[in-house]
Amino acid sequence: MTCTLADTALLDSATRRFTIHGSNLSPASFVQLKDDPNSFRVRYCDSDGTSREGIIALQEEGATFSVDGTLVHYTDPDSFKDLGTLAPLPKWYELIIRRDAIGNAVARESAYESTQPWGQQGVEGDLARVELDIVGFGNFYTNTSNFADAAGLQEWLRKALSKTAATIHVRALRPGSVPVSEIPPSCSMDLLMDGAKVEDYALNAGVEYQPLSPALTDLSYFGPTPAYAIYTSQLPYALVVPAKDQVVLAHWDQDGASFGIETEAEATMVPFNREHRCHHERWARWYDMRQPLTEAELHAHTVQVEAQMQAALDKLAEAEK
Repeated sequence: MTCTLADTALLDSATRRFTIHGSNLSPASFVQLKDDPNSFRVRYCDSDGTSREGIIALQEEGATFSVDGTLVHYTDPDSFKDLGTLAPLPKWYELIIRRDAIGNAVARESAYESTQPWGQQGVEGDLARVELDIVGFGNFYTNTSNFADAAGLQEWLRKALSKTAATIHVRALRPGSVPVSEIPPSCSMDLLMDGAKVEDYALNAGVEYQPLSPALTDLSYFGPTPAYAIYTSQLPYALVVPAKDQVVLAHWDQDGASFGIETEAEATMVPFNREHRCHHERWARWYDMRQPLTEAELHAHTVQVEAQMQAALDKLAEAEK
């Protein structure tokens, strides 16, 4: 008899009911290995659209997840912190379902694009994309706590912005060189390029690079630092970013002609990201433009929303008494 996570008491009731539109995975999709009752195999679609097979292995203080024999690091979906290879089983379960939903959407889009003129490789595809103003873009998130030194963050930014003309440098500030109170909680820079030349830029809470440079260490520095300076060869400015608990977004658009870096305090981003994620997971079916909502779905959700609105009005009326 085949045993799955659905046949165990390893998941609480809330996690058992956890679903996301676009993924068909459930606790029954995680099949126990015959030779290892503490391990469960799952076949899923990864976030890049490729089919994968992974193994969840139960440990004394949580679980690990491996793909192709390599342990996966669990990244918190709201803070983007790398929390290591050991995480609670429900966390892995939810992460895999989220990846599967995203991967299925990516696979569908790729299959559709491959049938369109603008989805072809080569000159004809390039011309079709130009004619329709279709451009490539990307968004990548991390947390400064994930890096032990400036070199690690610089390499991450290099990879995230590899499709652009960006030349990004990261240097650690010397301890005590800048008061912590003077480090901004958020900052950003955005550049529009014409080849290797800056055509336009926008800067928020940035500082001039030259006065800051004496406080910077070499890239090889490995030690304590209150913040990192992020700057590009194309501008005489820098962003000063806390070395811990800071969310970083690297983004590019217009086939790499524009790019930017934004940072925000983790304490601000986590509640925002959690609310935003929960909203989209709850209403994912409504956001799916490929499948029109049925009359039954419209009615059920309308009744639900009206009930929520009435409950809010009743609460407000009670507070005003």
